[in-house]
Amino acid sequence: MDKKYKSTLIIFLIVVFLVGFIDASKQMQYNDTLDEVITNHSWERETSSDTETIYFTEDGKFGYYCACGSPVDYYDACDSYKYDKETNTIKLNCLPVVKVKEIKIVESSLTKLVLDFDGEKRVFTTPYHHLIDNPLPFAGTKYISTSEDKITLEFTNKGNFEAYNTTKEIYALGSDTCFTWEYKEENKITLDCQDETRTIEIKNYNKDTKELELYFKKEKKTYKFIEQKDNN
Repeated sequence: MDKKYKSTLIIFLIVVFLVGFIDASKQMQYNDTLDEVITNHSWERETSSDTETIYFTEDGKFGYYCACGSPVDYYDACDSYKYDKETNTIKLNCLPVVKVKEIKIVESSLTKLVLDFDGEKRVFTTPYHHLIDNPLPFAGTKYISTSEDKITLEFTNKGNFEAYNTTKEIYALGSDTCFTWEYKEENKITLDCQDETRTIEIKNYNKDTKELELYFKKEKKTYKFIEQKDNN
């Protein structure tokens, strides 16, 4: 083997090695885990005509659709994603019909997610952002009334309102038509009902004894509650 041929072979092997190394480096990208702050729930964005929902699940699934049930743009052609932490970029696995296949994460927090779609920034919030921004101090705890009808009551951590009569096993205090709650004003809870909104005034709450006193404006009645134990 002459020197010229040997040099050419060495150069060729170096080129092959470098190409393989670069290729391998590219394949190593998009193998990171997306922050659970983003994957814990779906995100919503209000537009002039509809509400858009986007989600990235922990196991790599992706979806982007509007409240009308239709996909946003052509994103029904994308069903999964990969993430590169170094560039903060999400790479979608899509059919060729989709133009934007990479989404840049501009900002993320417990309640806000800003994504860059090919230069267009879209701001999303969690559907439960008000629960985090202004949390109800006794949310997530089950209560039972001290009255004879023994009403079980709970404002869940996900914003649902539940109240029912444990002796008659029927809904109580409007929970058959009122499903969600918001705590926007101090000492006042707003129930979102089918055809109206209702107000509950917080008369007293003792975080140590877990005693609770609420005035239901619709019923014009004040109820006292204590924490419901498992054996109740």
